[in-house]
Amino acid sequence: PPVLTLVDCAGSERKEDSASHNAERRKEGAEINQSLHALKECMRHWVLANDGARVHIPYRDSALTRVLAESFSREDTLMAV
Repeated sequence: PPVLTLVDCAGSERKEDSASHNAERRKEGAEINQSLHALKECMRHWVLANDGARVHIPYRDSALTRVLAESFSREDTLMAV
């Protein structure tokens, strides 16, 4: 059956914007950015795989991409950013 997954990436933080935040908020921002980087890498590898390249999609690199692992392995997956 078809699956619809929506991901809200609005929580990303720029280092310059977080200078006045406390350590906990800075750590949270760093974790968000790490997850977004992992998502970008998975999407990049997914595109290469769909173009015929034999690549490993590194979906185990973050909790976010582990949740989306099925989306990277389904043949009927469509992605929009």
